[in-house]
Amino acid sequence: MPDEVVCWKTLAINPFTFTPEMLTVTARVIACNDSKVSVRPLHPASQISFSGIVEEDIEPEDEEYSWEDILASEWRLAVPGKTPVGR
Repeated sequence: MPDEVVCWKTLAINPFTFTPEMLTVTARVIACNDSKVSVRPLHPASQISFSGIVEEDIEPEDEEYSWEDILASEWRLAVPGKTPVGR
């Protein structure tokens, strides 16, 4: 599963409207084992404060998620050229 691109929805601040929204996160799988999965987001999260965007050029950092969190968040495998089917 390393090098696959996955996506999931999460509650985050939209950097254009500065409001909380359900946003889609896309990330590349770096490594996985029986207890966790390491991913690197394809687009870094914006650092937002009440005065606006703080930093724009932030390198995405690797993140680790447990399999329980992945199943609860309903991650999907991103397939190029295909539109994800929602519920």
